[in-house]
Amino acid sequence: MSKKRQDLIDSTLERYKAHLKEAESLSGDREQLKLKVGEAVARHLDVLQRAYDRAGSERAKQAIRAAIERAEEHNRLLLQKLDLVSQQKLIRNTAVRQAMACKFLQKEASSSGLNDTEKLHLRDRVKDCQQNIKDNLKDELQELQDMKKQSSHEEISAY
Repeated sequence: MSKKRQDLIDSTLERYKAHLKEAESLSGDREQLKLKVGEAVARHLDVLQRAYDRAGSERAKQAIRAAIERAEEHNRLLLQKLDLVSQQKLIRNTAVRQAMACKFLQKEASSSGLNDTEKLHLRDRVKDCQQNIKDNLKDELQELQDMKKQSSHEEISAY
């Protein structure tokens, strides 16, 4: 990577953060738009992980790692703002990508290229990420079980 391109890392990362905030603010109270933003951010996690694998400098990798953390956090916080039905849709549509982001952060937390503070920070993020996925999938499973019970009761009542 040339020196000129290295200089773009910080400004590109700042623009990325601004785009995440703008997308969230533009969606306002519209649940469907929030869902689309969450799904797009989850897809972007894949792109960031591929870019990370091709990044040549440690500085670029740090910036990409930070963007992955922000994208994962964005969707975690977004879930808290959605109604139950929208939460379930977003979980179903993004769970695999969120899990892959957690796995990526976990791998990076054990990287020898990081200092102890960075490793500790990433380990904390991994714990939050994994707990979020567990909670979301547990809630989703409970909802499916409740729907199945309700369906069974309705079938019995129909006789």
